[in-house]
Amino acid sequence: MLQKIRERTYLIRGSPNTLLYEYYDKVFVIDPGSELERGKTITNEVAQNFNDKKIEVLLTHSHSDHVAALATFSKDVVPYISEQEISSLIDIKTRKALTYSSSTPSSI
Repeated sequence: MLQKIRERTYLIRGSPNTLLYEYYDKVFVIDPGSELERGKTITNEVAQNFNDKKIEVLLTHSHSDHVAALATFSKDVVPYISEQEISSLIDIKTRKALTYSSSTPSSI
């Protein structure tokens, strides 16, 4: 499942593809994706291939297909995202409005 693409840079295919970057005592996971078991899969790959290095998750943006797998990681994994994207990361209604545009309520 883990494919080396450059020195210290690895790929896990999916939707979207996930990059792993090994840096000293950490492995940076970039856009973990949305698959149900993705966090467990990534955690197992890190354990097997990187001697259980600490996982840090970097999110390029807060679209659901990039962030939904966060819920499948252990609670000690903290995501990093730009300040502008924080509100949509923590609030699904905001994320849906920004992703799909907002709609007018039918009562109007």
